[in-house]
Amino acid sequence: MSARDVERARAVAELGALPVPLGHDRPAPAPQRTPFEARLDEYLGRPVVRRSCCGSERALAEIAVGLRDELMRLRAALDQTEDDLTGACLARWEEEQDNTRLRLAHKSAVLRAVRLREQCATLAAQVAGVDRLMADVQPWADAADRINGLKAQAPGACSDCGAPPVEWCTGCAACCADHDATCPEGGEPS
Repeated sequence: MSARDVERARAVAELGALPVPLGHDRPAPAPQRTPFEARLDEYLGRPVVRRSCCGSERALAEIAVGLRDELMRLRAALDQTEDDLTGACLARWEEEQDNTRLRLAHKSAVLRAVRLREQCATLAAQVAGVDRLMADVQPWADAADRINGLKAQAPGACSDCGAPPVEWCTGCAACCADHDATCPEGGEPS
């Protein structure tokens, strides 16, 4: 290496710039983009500046794009899993609500059955009391039936009280009307 090259290398190292050969006024046209570079541009959200790079940079870029694709696949799988989990949680919540309603309905039915048993016991006690009263009243009902039968057998008896025409009942309006109609003198019944 000549002294000039050494000096140039020292200036480049100090300034951090690359030397530009003389006579190159305009930049060279950009080479055609490869599909890989287009995908890399899309991934990064900005165009990638093509440099003459070694294979390791290209390999890293391919790894980045591969990782991006894998990340998108995993993100879709995660979304699906989250949806499944949400559906399962919703189904479990609905099941708990149904169980709560069923427990409440069961408790209400048990309370109603207890109340109905109490009412049945009360009614049974009342029926037993009525049966005892009917047993006490039965002789009186039999006597009333015999009296009504005898009244119906007497000819010309009052239709309301059953008194024979000879013994008109003074408290019965029907007897008084019958007596007034049959008595030529219009007197009081005897």
